[in-house]
Amino acid sequence: MTTSHFGYCRVSSAHQTIDQQVDALTLIGVDKVFSDKLSGLQNDPPGLLALMEQAREGDTVTVVALDCLGRSTVQVLNALRELHDRGVVVRSIRENIDFSTPVGQAVATIMTALARDGIGADP
Repeated sequence: MTTSHFGYCRVSSAHQTIDQQVDALTLIGVDKVFSDKLSGLQNDPPGLLALMEQAREGDTVTVVALDCLGRSTVQVLNALRELHDRGVVVRSIRENIDFSTPVGQAVATIMTALARDGIGADP
């Protein structure tokens, strides 16, 4: 089975650039980078949706920071839960978390449990 290493980056305003995030992801060797440049609250960013459609069991998704996966704690937790449940490994550069390691798997289990229980909603 062939696996892929995807990257995802997001900025939340028109005056920001994804260049530094793309550079960081390219430096670690991702095969393909998905991105979104969003302003305001958007629940279904097209780049993230495309990534979610393409990522399969055994693949790895790397983000520069976990908060790239959503605009709220719940969105981030839901994205992590979905990827984890599908057997996709998630890595975060800033938080230095690799969900394929024993510690990372423990963190993923805790985070997905929080998402399932509806805990972590932003006020």
